[in-house]
Amino acid sequence: MMMKRKRILLRSFLGCLLAFWLPFSAHGSDQEREKELAVAIADSLVIGEVVALKANGDSFLAIYTEPEGRQNRGVAILLHGLGGSPVQASVIELLRTGLPERGWGTLSLQMPILEVGAERIDYYRLVPEAIERIKSAVRFLEEKKTEEITLVGHSMGAIMGLSYLASDTGKAISAAAMIGLFIPLNDQAEINMVEMLSKVDRPLLDLYGSQDLSIVIQSAKKRRTAAAENSFYQQIQIDSANHFFRGSDSLLLGRIGGWLNRAVETTKIVPQLK
Repeated sequence: MMMKRKRILLRSFLGCLLAFWLPFSAHGSDQEREKELAVAIADSLVIGEVVALKANGDSFLAIYTEPEGRQNRGVAILLHGLGGSPVQASVIELLRTGLPERGWGTLSLQMPILEVGAERIDYYRLVPEAIERIKSAVRFLEEKKTEEITLVGHSMGAIMGLSYLASDTGKAISAAAMIGLFIPLNDQAEINMVEMLSKVDRPLLDLYGSQDLSIVIQSAKKRRTAAAENSFYQQIQIDSANHFFRGSDSLLLGRIGGWLNRAVETTKIVPQLK
């Protein structure tokens, strides 16, 4: 009965949200596809609360989940990968529902997406739009008086998150963990990831698997070199893990949760030997 009532409330909320959703975005995200995902999420969401955020005049979906128990360490903003959603299977959904059990609330964002089949290179032009969505999420959490705001991005979400960090002069985000981060090939994007990594001067985890995408593995050394001046940077490779950490769920959750705890409890993460 409670489940049915919750779904009715979610659909009612989404109805209001969609009524004010602009029919055409002034930016690049596929708004129709976002609406379809929002309705699907409303039909199946069990854990968390749907919230409507706004960036550059466009409404977008996010899911807020409070930490469980008495311990409240803060909130982690979650950024899904290419073409995904706030409940994207594997990495994001695992963290969205698992981190609250470890004292971290989560705010999982619908990042800008393109039509099904769009190439990775097409997504780089959505980075400015993604930055505005992260800013909106930060404002939402600041209004809730959240003491510690962290950021966790996966794959394309990691690139979008890093782009935000490089421009976040106010340092609203205290620490960030990037999963499956990569540096685009020079001829693929007008994004200077090396420069962005060199600008970040707060705790930053660069986590990837030994069986990750080739572009992730091949750019690992370049990422370490770019972040050499950041003593808060740490790069970790997980043995036998692929890009989505399938079969390594508990290990991923433990690594991210434990690292976020240390990042906000200490002033310095011991840097990895280079």
